[in-house]
Formats: sequence, C-alpha cells, structure tokens
Amino acid sequence: MLLEISKTNWYSEARLQAGPLDATKASELKASFVSFLQSDAPKNLFLHLDQCQHCDINGISALHFGQRLLEQVQAKLVLIGASENFKNFLAISQLSDTFLLANNPEEAQHYLKS
Repeated sequence: MLLEISKTNWYSEARLQAGPLDATKASELKASFVSFLQSDAPKNLFLHLDQCQHCDINGISALHFGQRLLEQVQAKLVLIGASENFKNFLAISQLSDTFLLANNPEEAQHYLKS
C-alpha cells in the first residue's frame, strides 16, 4: 500500500512511501484514500510528505481527490512536511490556498480546532 497509516484518538497519520508522487502512483493513492474512508480509523488525516521526492500534477490531483473525499465526511486532510519545491509548485499552479499545510503534527492539530 502506498500509505502507511497509524491512528490516534482524534486523527490518523499516514506517510507516503519514499519516491515521487506522479502518474505512476496517483491512482494507487486515490485507491488508498477510498480504502482509508472505508476503515474504522479517525477520518481527519495528517499526511506526511517528507519522503516525497517529487510531485507532479497527477500527484496534486490525487491529493485533491483525497481532500474532497474527506471534506464529504466533514474531515480534514493536512499535508505535513511538504518540501519547498512542492510549495512552489502549488503556488505556480495557484493551489496554495487549496491545501492545509503544516510543518509537524503539533502544528497540524491547530487545523482540527478551527
């Protein structure tokens, strides 16, 4: 599975496997989001991107798909540890305001309180 998921009482944490998030992995990530929603895990998801070496538009699309799925169940997707290249790609794509970004899980928890 592309995501390794661990659970807490209030949220789930997932880590993308190392490597690029591109067209070769985007469909698998979408399937992982669907499986996650069908599980009994808490639905707020903190997704660690620190091992993600590269993300293209297909990867962004898969992340956006997951975000929309979670919004349908009143949950949040928070991306943790995104690289500067990833953040720049979001800015160039005019998607900076689309995703919740945090540097660590403690910072991500603030999004659950709002």
